[in-house]
Amino acid sequence: MTSDADQPSRAVRLLPAGIRQRLFLLISLILLPIMLLLGGAYKERYESRRTRTLQAELEVAQGVATTFAGLVDAIRNLSYTLGSAIYTFSPFSQEKATHLLSFNVIQHRAIRNLSWANAQGTIVASSDPDLAKIDISTRPLFRQLLAGRDWALGDLTMEGMLGHSPTFEIATAIRTGGTLRGLVVAEIDPTRLRMQERSAGGVTAIFDRSGAVVHLGSAQTDLTWAERVRWRQNNDPLLTAALATGEVKSGIVRPSFDSGDWFAALAPISNTNWLAGAAHPLEVALGPVRRKAIYDAVIAALIAAGAFLVAWLLARSIARPILRLENDANQMLALPAEWPEDDEAPEEVRRLRVSVTEMAAGLRRQAETLRAREAEFRGLSEALPQMVWASELDGRAYYLNNRWLDYTGQSFAEAKDLGWLQALHPEDASGAYERWLAAVATGAPYEIEYRIKGKDGRYRWFLSQGRPLYGASGRVERWMGTCTDVGVHKALADELIRAREAAEEASRAKSEFLANMSHEIRTPLTIFLTATEYLLQIDRDPHRRELLEMSEQAGEKLLALIDDILDFSKIEARRLNVSATPFALRQCVEEAVKMLSLPAGKKNLPLRLEVASDVPQTIEGDAERLGQVLLNLIDNAVKFTESGEIKVSVARTGNDLRFAVADTGIGLPEAKQHLLFRSFMQLDSSLTRRRGGTGLGLVICKGLVELMGGKIGLESREGKGSTFFFTLPLRENFAASAAACAESPEKKSR
Repeated sequence: MTSDADQPSRAVRLLPAGIRQRLFLLISLILLPIMLLLGGAYKERYESRRTRTLQAELEVAQGVATTFAGLVDAIRNLSYTLGSAIYTFSPFSQEKATHLLSFNVIQHRAIRNLSWANAQGTIVASSDPDLAKIDISTRPLFRQLLAGRDWALGDLTMEGMLGHSPTFEIATAIRTGGTLRGLVVAEIDPTRLRMQERSAGGVTAIFDRSGAVVHLGSAQTDLTWAERVRWRQNNDPLLTAALATGEVKSGIVRPSFDSGDWFAALAPISNTNWLAGAAHPLEVALGPVRRKAIYDAVIAALIAAGAFLVAWLLARSIARPILRLENDANQMLALPAEWPEDDEAPEEVRRLRVSVTEMAAGLRRQAETLRAREAEFRGLSEALPQMVWASELDGRAYYLNNRWLDYTGQSFAEAKDLGWLQALHPEDASGAYERWLAAVATGAPYEIEYRIKGKDGRYRWFLSQGRPLYGASGRVERWMGTCTDVGVHKALADELIRAREAAEEASRAKSEFLANMSHEIRTPLTIFLTATEYLLQIDRDPHRRELLEMSEQAGEKLLALIDDILDFSKIEARRLNVSATPFALRQCVEEAVKMLSLPAGKKNLPLRLEVASDVPQTIEGDAERLGQVLLNLIDNAVKFTESGEIKVSVARTGNDLRFAVADTGIGLPEAKQHLLFRSFMQLDSSLTRRRGGTGLGLVICKGLVELMGGKIGLESREGKGSTFFFTLPLRENFAASAAACAESPEKKSR
């Protein structure tokens, strides 16, 4: 026996170094014409066989498309017949509908179950009793039928009605007079589909609009979910082009279930965005062509061997140069750091020695650099507090740091490839893998939160983030990322949510308590005021009347305070109703001004009203609440104005009405204006003690204005007066306005 190290030496003995160029020229002159002839013949036979094979595969694919389209039509017709029967004989008992659906499921091998849903998207009857009352109104198929489609075909999914095996659905609408009355949903098991049988290793396939394998007609029919979507992951160019254009495509592909090349063709399935495919192994299709090529190559090799033997016989006289070259070649294989000096060696051998030495040194340096960088990466990944992972494009992990292994208790052999999915919570694994496929398809960063099981059996939340790694060609080659423990952050977030809900509940309880207490106090106080008023009418004693009048004034102030608290509680609890009825706007504003004319007159304050001419006479709204807001604002203006005037104005601004109360009072410092509309806030306690007030008036005004759909604000300068204004949406009542115009004096005079 001879070792591998002896092979270069044997090869060198066959090459006469002195006549090397002439030997190569001789062999080339003999072989080149032969190889050109053989290559041309092989290419012609290959192209002919390739064309015939692709045409045959296309015909098979079109046949599969026709068969599948017929199957879909048959299921649609069956679904329409069943749905029409159930709706026509409505009310159809659930028991009869279930029996009818179950009987037809048994009759059709491909149908996993049939369900009848009403027009609201609720399953009323199904061949599977567990599906009754399930709401499917949010499903894309239901929304398509609502949009007017007669039927819809759903892509392959893992979220089947009966479990986590792959399935797809066909939904058929039942309409009368263009109105959706119900729908029949047929859930199809792709493993039960019967397509065209192939021979000699050929396969057929059906792809959904996303590129997932719905059906694979071959010996390998039990596909996992990862295998069904692997074509989509690998971005197969033929499949990608056919899905993008919806046209017939054919060519040579390398399917994910086989390492060899295949002749393949894809054809669109009518009335759907799905594809039917057919493929044949390249080895089977081109077997006769390749056998003929091998036969021709053997003949050419024999001719070359004869030519080589003749050249070797001619070169025997120069054996010494051959031995020298043999010795140098053996030394080259050892990649020495320095070559021994040999002045008798040919020039080309000495140059080759220098080149090989430099190449060997460069390779050593590159290998050392790569080992150093790998050590740095591993050290950095182990130093990080997160789990670090690296994976291929299909999600198969080829690196996981020790933090992952220590936390999950998995060995690297268990976690590599797709084993890491076993550590995820069952409810999160499918979504995490789907998000991964979406990130790979778009090249966008991968980010998702899911639960990972620790070796103690408990799950914790982790944030997984990944980024693509690009190669020298500019294409994504691998992915790398981290998993960060976010369990503490999620617990804190849940705690904050519970605290906020508790605070909101406490606020609601406080508002309800204030409202109840206000009602309880208001009843006896009303009786007290009624009794006081009666005593004032019958008692003429001056001393007692003074006391009774003081009691009446105090009771009225207390009653006003209780009314404020009651309104505030209702507003805060969102239980205060605002009506929308027609009323005379000018009359409402004039009444509010008239009610406060007397207090303003006592302080010698002119109280003027200006209503713009384009303000409608009658609008829709709540006159009582509008008057309450105006009374509060005018009352505040009277309280805090000692000299000057008070002006109330109403103007139209676009589709809104702007109400304003301007005074020449004390004004407000800018730094404190933001406190005005807060509950129980009083800017100056000494002023409020002299003028009265609880600090609720402006808060109630703000709440009422917002309930009526408007906004409130102010403009003020300290010592220069204030203007409180609010806007309300204009809801003009045209009928009432026309009637008011017809009754006006100008109309009558005409």
